[in-house]
Amino acid sequence: MNLPRLDSPLARNVLALVALGVALALSAVLASAQPAQPPASPAPAAAPATVPPPPRFEAIDVFVDSANRPLAAWQVELMASVPGGEVRIVGIEGGQHPAFNRPPYYDPAAIAQNRAILAALSIEPAPNLPTGRTRVARVHLHITGSRAPVAVSLAFIDAADHAAARFVAPVSVQPADAPPPENRP
Repeated sequence: MNLPRLDSPLARNVLALVALGVALALSAVLASAQPAQPPASPAPAAAPATVPPPPRFEAIDVFVDSANRPLAAWQVELMASVPGGEVRIVGIEGGQHPAFNRPPYYDPAAIAQNRAILAALSIEPAPNLPTGRTRVARVHLHITGSRAPVAVSLAFIDAADHAAARFVAPVSVQPADAPPPENRP
């Protein structure tokens, strides 16, 4: 096969046509490109974002005061909240007296709503049951989004002695690290 010489008129025409095709293709690409934008001015400085407080854990103690009656069964409702944040109940422990040192019974579905109905029962004889103000449970809380103190409400539901006689008993809560109040006569 004989190729035309580069200095021949035919070769020059072919090269001119190729150059023209490349130029047309390049101009089409450049025409479809976005026009150049002027450089954007820097965005105004944003106000410093408030950093949420770090999450924290707290424990609260639940008390039932049976006065001079042996406490064999108890039930309370506990709710926790914090302004501007969220509280989750993340753990429940038993109390200080051997009759109630196992964790109380509770409803897991209620705990998902930051509410706990706690209850426990002991079948020990009267001499082995606590009397007076007794820590019956410790509740662990996970607090996020707020530095405010946790608001805890506690409502008495029921109590009974060793003979299954029901009675009303005062209930209370306090932070787990608080010193115990003095015993009342």
